[in-house]
Amino acid sequence: MEILIYIALPALVIGALSLIFGGVLAYAGSVFYVDEDPRVAEITAALPGASCGACGEPGCGAFAEAVASGLAAPTGCPIGGSKTAALIAEIMGVRQGEFRRKTAFVRCAGAESLTSWRYSYFGLSDCAAMGDMPGGGPKTCLYGCLGCGSCKTACKFNAVNVSGGLAVIDMKSCASCGLCVAACPRGLIELVPDDKLIRVACYSPEDGSAVKAACRVGCIGCGICVKSCRYDAIHMSEDHLASVDYDKCAHCGACASRCPTKSIVNAAGG
Repeated sequence: MEILIYIALPALVIGALSLIFGGVLAYAGSVFYVDEDPRVAEITAALPGASCGACGEPGCGAFAEAVASGLAAPTGCPIGGSKTAALIAEIMGVRQGEFRRKTAFVRCAGAESLTSWRYSYFGLSDCAAMGDMPGGGPKTCLYGCLGCGSCKTACKFNAVNVSGGLAVIDMKSCASCGLCVAACPRGLIELVPDDKLIRVACYSPEDGSAVKAACRVGCIGCGICVKSCRYDAIHMSEDHLASVDYDKCAHCGACASRCPTKSIVNAAGG
């Protein structure tokens, strides 16, 4: 009999404690329960489900919660585009707002055949590792594309290819997620309006003579593009580097046609 008591007593105590703790948890759950906004599920269903983080949130669910809470705009998902933005705006009962599609662009045209190299590199296929080599890497230009494809590895949409030691973006496949932008250790890749195709494919702040010694297609800061533009859309920085004001650019192509080094390009290939 005593043996049965010794066996049963711990089980009864554990069972009683379980009931007590279960009751406490149930009470706490009822007190702190928060109704989930039904729009969160609807917005999540409208999203493409990539959970890439391009919206600034850790995933689609988090973005849906942010929109439902008024902390994010319906146009915040670059992958979903204007169609997804319209669906979310309808769910939220608000106006969609302007959605401007962007695509990634590599600010470098310095392929292997157009640039000078100080030595050959044999190592990890990683741009950061290559850039950490003596002298900042084998390329004479310390600002150009290293061509190891870290951006290609980061892209979930097969929109990045490496050809001739240069990363190239497929604009049709680009989802504007920004993963390649974050992956480039030299900050060469930017997101630009995909309807503005005149772009400066150089990121070097060096003076003209240094750029010429390193690359045949680098910006030498001559200012011809600035003088050629009738729309005040081309500016020259203090670092001898041209840049395009995409809001003013009329896509006339005058700057690209007169650039002596062809560092200003038409991203569509025209």
